Order: sequence, then C-alpha cells, then structure tokens
Amino acid sequence: MPLTVVCDVTVPRGTAELLEKALKDRFASRGCESADFTMRFSLDGSVGDGYTLLPDTGSVHITGGNPSCLFSAAGEFLCRSSFDGYGGFQPYRKAVKHSFAEKLRGMYYATHFRNFWHSAPPEEVYETVCDLAFRGCNALLVWFDMHHFSGIGEPDAKEMITRLREILACAESFGMAPSLLMLANEGFSGTPDSLLAENAAENGYHTPPAGFYGTEICPSVPGGKAAILRERREVLEAFSGIALKYICLWPYDQGGCTCKSCAPWGINGYMKLIPETAELAGQFFPQAEIIVSTWFFDRFTAGEWAGMSRIMKKGLPSGAEYVMAYFFDGLPEAISKNGIPENVKFISFPEISMQGAVPWGGFGANPLPEFLRKNSLPEIFRGGFPYSEGIFDDINKWICLRQFSYREENTADSVRAYLKHEFCCDSEALADAVLLMEKTLPRSVYRQDGVLRCDISCPPPVEKIYSEIIKCDAALPERIRSGWKWRIIYCRAVIDREIVRTSGAPADSEEYRDRVSELIRLYHAENAEEYVKPPL
Repeated sequence: MPLTVVCDVTVPRGTAELLEKALKDRFASRGCESADFTMRFSLDGSVGDGYTLLPDTGSVHITGGNPSCLFSAAGEFLCRSSFDGYGGFQPYRKAVKHSFAEKLRGMYYATHFRNFWHSAPPEEVYETVCDLAFRGCNALLVWFDMHHFSGIGEPDAKEMITRLREILACAESFGMAPSLLMLANEGFSGTPDSLLAENAAENGYHTPPAGFYGTEICPSVPGGKAAILRERREVLEAFSGIALKYICLWPYDQGGCTCKSCAPWGINGYMKLIPETAELAGQFFPQAEIIVSTWFFDRFTAGEWAGMSRIMKKGLPSGAEYVMAYFFDGLPEAISKNGIPENVKFISFPEISMQGAVPWGGFGANPLPEFLRKNSLPEIFRGGFPYSEGIFDDINKWICLRQFSYREENTADSVRAYLKHEFCCDSEALADAVLLMEKTLPRSVYRQDGVLRCDISCPPPVEKIYSEIIKCDAALPERIRSGWKWRIIYCRAVIDREIVRTSGAPADSEEYRDRVSELIRLYHAENAEEYVKPPL
C-alpha cells in the first residue's frame, strides 16, 4: 500500500495537503511509491521553534511548534532514514527532540539578469521552495530589481511584481516568512539626470563602487530624497497584502553615491535614509522587521566598518533591527577588536553563487563546503539569508541550512548527507569527487581572438572527478540520474574534463557544447545576461 500521511485537527488544511503531496512525491522519486508506512503530524505551540520525532512500528509521529517546523521535521526524518532508490526503505527508528540553532534560517533568491529565479516556469521555482522548506528554511527573500524598468506601471514591471508575489505566496504556504529586499537609493531606468547619484573615485573613494547602473538617486540633491521615498512607496504598495516579515535595505552593488554630501555612503548617506524608509515600510507592513545590509562596506573606501562599529554601539538608526554582513577575508579590525554589541541582531549573507567562477553556475554544480565552513562564524552570526543566483548552488543551500538549523560544523559531512538524501547514494568515492569540485572551481574565462578560453586553476583532480561521476551515473536509478540535481553535477564533471582535454579551448568539443546547452535549458537561461549564462 502507498505511503499514508495523517494530519490531526491542529494542522491547517493547506499545510496538510502540501505535506501529503510533497512526501508522496519524495517517496516516489526514491522508488518507494508502495511504501507501507504512516507519517502522522501534529502542531503544538509549546514545542517552540523545533519538533519531536516519535517513531513506532511502521510509522512516525511528528510534532512541530509551527507549520514550518513540520516541513523541516519531515525533511530531517527522510534525511536520517535510508532509501536505496529501487524501493528499499529503512525508516529512522530513534526518538528526536530538536530546537533549531538559529531563529532566522532564510534564503535569498536574486531575481534578476534573466537567471533561473527571473525566468524559470513558476512551478519549477515552487519546487525549489518546497525543497527549502524540507531543509529547515523559514524565510524567503526576493528583490524587485528596479533598474530593469522605466517605472512601476510598465507592463514588464507589473509582470515581475506578480511573479514575485506568487513566489512569496508559495513560501508563505510552506510556513516561511515572506521577505523583500530593497536597494537604498535604486531608481528606475527613467531617473532624471538631475537626480542621479555620483559614482567616482572621489571624496575618499579609491575605486568607484561596482555594480552601479546609473539609475541610482542621490538623496542629497534637491528632490532626491523625495524621489527615493516616492519610488519606495510605489514598490511597497505593489507588495501590499503580503505579510512581509523582513524588509532588507541595501547599500552597494547596486546602489551608493560618492558625492561630498553622501560619502562615505555606508555610514553617511545610506544611514540617513534608513529611518524614513523604515517608517514608510511600517505604514504598509507594521509587523515587518528592518534589516540593514553592509554588503561591500570598506571595499571602495576606508572606515565604513569602523564607523558601523560605532553606530552599533551607540544604537542603530530608528526602525532598524538587524545588521546583515558577510566577511570574505576575515573580520574587519573594528569587529575583531570591539565585537558585536549584545543587543544587535547580527545575521549573515553567505555567498553561495559567485565564488570562484564567472559566469555564475556556468559550468554546473559549484559545491563550496570549505569556503562556507571557514566563513560561517557561528560565534557572531545568528542565522541569515544565503545569496542564490540559481539552482546550481543547491549543495551550498543545503550546507547553509544545516548550519542554521543544527550548527553542523563539518561541511564535508553535510555534503555526504546531501548525496545520500538526494541520490540514495552513500558512496565515499562519490563524496570525495564532489568535495574535490571545490578545488577545481576557480577558473579564468575569456575570449581570445573571438574564441572561448577557460583556464582551470587546479586541473589535476578533474580526471578523477570525471571518472567517479561517470561510474556513479551508470549505477543510479533512471529517475534519479535524470533529475536536475544530478544533471548539474554530471555536467560539471564532463564540462571540466573537456576543458582540460582541449587545453582550455573547448568550443569545438561536441560534448562540451552539449552539456553547456543542457545547463542553459535547465537554467532557462536562453535569454540570460552573461553573468548567469553558461558560455558557449
């Protein structure tokens, strides 16, 4: 008989329906359509932000503190159980009582550049949201990228807002907190020249801020702040009716202004905008909590983190409740010296997409276990929103959510758990091959006399990775080996092997072109911008 999912009266009907469908899909994808097993679900607020698993003969009873916890608990039960991919199923048999390590276990879908989040059919995006729910995610952040559009009323802008609203509604149905990112001074493409922000090596800036689109608005020129707040109002109003839990404000890449009145932007012009933007957000979403991002502080000018340390000690701008940060090269001196004030909610923004290679995800899966281990800093970060540009970083999403949910420090073991869970395969040789992909990821991609060139920085492990992936591919059940999660690993192994075999000039390799074309189809990147489109 098939899997039976039973939810008692404490579980909302919509949650019960999603649990039943998602669980039956997951059992079926592992060859267990006829599993004679019962999963029972209950809600009990006294459990808090956590769950209990109580196994019995032929069943398990899962109790969660809220709907998000039910999906997370179900996912953890599947992770701890064993499937062979051909119908064999060994349920986990030990009782578990768990409270999540971090309150905020988010994910950020960067919806721009015609990447997967921007272009894929909605139902494919929704499937990834379901995956996140089963991995412990309880908040989803999206962004309405204004520079693509001339104004809020443009038909394409309306279409994008509808798409984002539907993604957030899907997240909410899985118990996640809908969340919105807004650049502090982003403007539409029709921003008048008289309002444009400056972007130059001036006023203490040694380098013009990167990721600048020339539509940003200077809040210090006459009419600038009013224009910023007017456009923020338009965007917030477009998302009204959604119970936004978090609203994240953003400084650079895109954003910023280097004029004399705004510099240094991170601790001057940017900070001055926060109180009024937070007040405006509160008019539409009184329950929302404001996150202040510090992305690229000190990258273009000095002293921003020193200034931010003083601001945090004195008190964040009115309305701000969280500070978001990520450190690629160790802690800034001001933070290592002064620490984080106890009253500041400090969260991370793990970079899981762009590290090592451009185009991002252009060669397939990009596992980053060691990078994410070194930069997790659980002693200062209280959860966060990993930054995703598509589906190619799926292993990294898994790692980050394990860190947020369980403080899982051994990221290599997280990769092993991912492979066992997603592919019903606990082969140590496969795990070694996937872990080696981090070493072979860094590369230079360029065109020489119009011909594509790709130089992998560490090519020796490529052949070993390829051999093991090909061997595993032949052994996996068809329904698993044909799924996108395996295909992006397979494509990465084959593409890298062709790059090395052709001494960095793979354009004439039919196998290279076939696998890159497959990635483009999987990513729905036919019209994507170069940063997120696999290179042919």
